[in-house]
Amino acid sequence: ASDPDAPSVASTVVTRDKDGWWGNLRAVGDQLYASHYAWEEQPYYDDAKQSYYPGVVRYYIDRVDLTDAKNPRISAKINVPGFLVGGSEDDPNVIYTMDYRWDGSRTTNDLAVLELSGDHAYLQGHVTIPGYTGNVFVRGSTAYFSAQSYDQNDSSVRLYQVDLSNPQRPAVLPSKKTKGWGWLLGVEGGHAFVTSGWANQGVDVFKLQDGESPVYEQFVRTRGWWTSSLAVQGDKALLASGYWGTQVVDLK
Repeated sequence: ASDPDAPSVASTVVTRDKDGWWGNLRAVGDQLYASHYAWEEQPYYDDAKQSYYPGVVRYYIDRVDLTDAKNPRISAKINVPGFLVGGSEDDPNVIYTMDYRWDGSRTTNDLAVLELSGDHAYLQGHVTIPGYTGNVFVRGSTAYFSAQSYDQNDSSVRLYQVDLSNPQRPAVLPSKKTKGWGWLLGVEGGHAFVTSGWANQGVDVFKLQDGESPVYEQFVRTRGWWTSSLAVQGDKALLASGYWGTQVVDLK
């Protein structure tokens, strides 16, 4: 976009593996990264044992060289323990990854702090989170995400605030567990917004403070079926939720 009157488009290949996946583009400092994984062991169903083996993947972050913006290229593929979810705003060599694990009966996620040195990543610290995590939002040295747990009889969600200022000892501050279903939609203006309801009929609003667990403040019934984005201006939250325009929520 250096020439606004004639923007150009360029691309590069991240992976050629037809069974693989790539995504999670993240800018850390002045560097752009993608994530991808490659299968080490393919998943399969064991008929004799009547059990499913989920397989094993190896994760990488892909450093995108934009020196020549018309011809971007992947300059390095760095093995990491999960897909990239963000990086430190103070040190661009410190990044955060999330690894999804399922052992056939339960799901956990490992949030890891890594330090980059050349084309290698070195583990500094990590924490294990039960359940299914959604989007991770990094603000300063704090990561926010929701974690969903459910079985045949119950479903619950928690909002997590993880202090990463000490890379070797991440501090986990979860909200109280609530029944239902939801994913973290955004973190703006000292608040976190979590979708609420099986069909996302509303939003749960949480108050955020450094060094303290998120505190539930209010439930807002949204006008649309799916709240896709939001913005906060002063003490007002603006929600976009379908055909009904922008909904204004008072955060006082």
